[in-house]
Amino acid sequence: MTVIDERPRNGHAVEHTAPGRPLDVELDEPGQDGWNADATPEPEVAEPGESEMLRELRRRVADRETANELARQYVMLAQDPVLHEVPSKAEEAKDTKVAAKIRTKQRKERKRAGKAEVRRARRNRIWDFWDERAARARDRVLDPARAIGADYRKLVASSWAAFTLIAGGVAFMAKNVHDGLVGVDGTWTAYLVEPLASVLLAISMVAQFTARKRGITITRGFYWFDGSLAAASVLLNVIPSGIRFGWQAGDLLAHVLVPALVVTAVIAWHLASNLYGEAIAQSKDAPIVIPRDDQITGEHLALLRKATAEGRLPVHPSVNQVIKTLRESLRASNGTGIGHEAARRIAAIYLGGR
Repeated sequence: MTVIDERPRNGHAVEHTAPGRPLDVELDEPGQDGWNADATPEPEVAEPGESEMLRELRRRVADRETANELARQYVMLAQDPVLHEVPSKAEEAKDTKVAAKIRTKQRKERKRAGKAEVRRARRNRIWDFWDERAARARDRVLDPARAIGADYRKLVASSWAAFTLIAGGVAFMAKNVHDGLVGVDGTWTAYLVEPLASVLLAISMVAQFTARKRGITITRGFYWFDGSLAAASVLLNVIPSGIRFGWQAGDLLAHVLVPALVVTAVIAWHLASNLYGEAIAQSKDAPIVIPRDDQITGEHLALLRKATAEGRLPVHPSVNQVIKTLRESLRASNGTGIGHEAARRIAAIYLGGR
């Protein structure tokens, strides 16, 4: 039982209040019974009988302690770097503009890089195309069989070009002679007059070239015959047209040059056929030179040797068996194929090296 002394002290009445918690209970840990150690310290209760000065001092001490505690908290918060990292609205707007500019530049850079990659791929594709053409040209040069075919194709193309030019010249001269002899609306039989000279001249020259190539001696009568036909062709193109349509310098020059060009076309055809014929004739004695040092050829030969070791290719195979086995091996290994000429070349190397 708690006894409260209610007697006056020093002639003054004392007011007593009941304590908030029992005085005989000790708190072991902060926070127990609602007590917070971090709470702001409560001002000390003035002792009974204290003067006004002491009470003022106690209030000032309590105020100072509270001010110090708040100042410490403020300093801790002011020194926290997070407070300085919070951007303002203006800074956020500026950051957004900077990010937009960076994204714009990145898009432009990706566009430039993409275009550069496309150009690089196009250049590589063009270079690969010309590399393949160069490889095919090398094979044509080194492979006599392919060289013969190329020479023969050129011979045929040159012959057709020469024949076309000769036929065009003969048609022009036949039309000119027809108009000069019977007029524009004259009989069609006049078209046969000029070929009697130009076509016979071409036949004579071809026969002489062939005889000279075979080593047959040509008599002088042929030269007089050719000269007479050439002169007759020129006269037929100049005189009738000049008499009927007048002697213009341009028409006269054309009527003289066309027969000469027809003769030149016949000579050019003979020279081309002679050169290509000699190349084809000499190619049968040329040694077979086939490139063996390229990587693709080595891979193909390795596939054929592996097929022979595994028993899929006979020990003494034919060309068709080698080609068939090579194509099957290529499809099984990488899913690619090979052309007929390239396969025959590999077969020739494989069979020739055994």
